[in-house]
Amino acid sequence: MINKDYILRIAERVGRYLAIILRLRQANRHEEALVYIDELFLQAVGMTSSFINSVTEEMLLHMLSPLGELDINKCLWVAALLKVEGEVYEEQNNGKESYYRYLKSLRLFLEAQLHERTLSTSTFYVEIEAVLQKLKEYELPDAIKGKLFSYY
Repeated sequence: MINKDYILRIAERVGRYLAIILRLRQANRHEEALVYIDELFLQAVGMTSSFINSVTEEMLLHMLSPLGELDINKCLWVAALLKVEGEVYEEQNNGKESYYRYLKSLRLFLEAQLHERTLSTSTFYVEIEAVLQKLKEYELPDAIKGKLFSYY
């Protein structure tokens, strides 16, 4: 019972933050939205956005894999938050920053998908396709292409 209450409180808090981020984006208050995203990163996975974006994808995956097993939930949280952060940068016409967030988000979504095949029917399947649409004008790195091959 205690665990259920704790999880519900976390979900409620995350929902409030996402609603705040959406309102801030609609009001063109992008810097404040980025601050909220950073705080949500810290609360959800214990890392800041700048730290997550400064490490390589492989290092990030290693950090999200305690005892060698990928923590699917944290991986999906980071991927989803990176996608939202990329959207904020895209709204600011900062294509370079949004590109790197989308690319890292795609890699994490694909890793989670490949580790947990039951995700194919979830909303994260839609998220992968949405990130691919954002990156359609770019040449993807070979590592991502290999993951996409496995994904399809």
